[in-house]
Amino acid sequence: MATDLPIVLDGSEGEGGGQILRTALSLSAITGKPFTVTKLRAGRPKAGLRPQHREATRAVARIVDAEVAGDEVGSTRLDFRPRRRPAPGEWTLDVGTAGSTPLLLQTVCWPLALAGGPSFLTLRGGTHQDHAPSFHYLALVWAPAVARLGFRIGLELQAAGFYPEGGGEFTARIEPAHPMPPLDLRHRGTLQDVEVVSMVGGLGYEIADRQAAQALRGLREAGIAAQAERVPVPARLSKGGHVLVVSTFERTRSGHGAVSARERSPEQIADEAVNAFRAHLA
Repeated sequence: MATDLPIVLDGSEGEGGGQILRTALSLSAITGKPFTVTKLRAGRPKAGLRPQHREATRAVARIVDAEVAGDEVGSTRLDFRPRRRPAPGEWTLDVGTAGSTPLLLQTVCWPLALAGGPSFLTLRGGTHQDHAPSFHYLALVWAPAVARLGFRIGLELQAAGFYPEGGGEFTARIEPAHPMPPLDLRHRGTLQDVEVVSMVGGLGYEIADRQAAQALRGLREAGIAAQAERVPVPARLSKGGHVLVVSTFERTRSGHGAVSARERSPEQIADEAVNAFRAHLA
């Protein structure tokens, strides 16, 4: 059990969101150092822990048998003290709402990858939502990137979960990390390929066509050649659409996306994804 004094963090720093907590949980589990975070999510309209942050805290706590105080929804202070090294295993993590399961995976994957054996996760909740990476961003952009750093993570989608119903599920197999040669990503290099992935779950396929057509139109107006793939995704409790612009450069890959909402048309979703990609290029 860790006996040193906790590292004290101010949760209102920077954007004042949940990433300070998620990063602290990962590093605490890896290093064994306890921490206290105050003013949790002070920069958000609803300050304090939300269900997805509570589940991330409790998931990491299970992995390292941590002593935890303040892990209730609405809490603005959290104390976390690991009592053992990360242990590999099979885990089911359920946010219980449409909260982000990709962000939950990105919290627990690092200590599990360094735990000395493979782990298998089932994650339930939201998989495609605003202000968080989507499942397809993880699969097409993030997982290939971290594999180049020695972290191999296999992903499979069972059901997409859109806001506000959620109900999504995916699985992740986390292999033990292994050393890799250093990477130099200071320059992305020239743009080589652009693909629009237009997805729908529980909606008519014509929505995917409209999303793809608008995205290709916006890219063409910017002088960018691209191709489009229309993908139906399984959905159970929710329905929605997602546009992801996947760009391949000489040294890296990027993804810029948007998720459908009741107040936005398929064309507006496509424009949002394309504009984010164009800003990245600029």
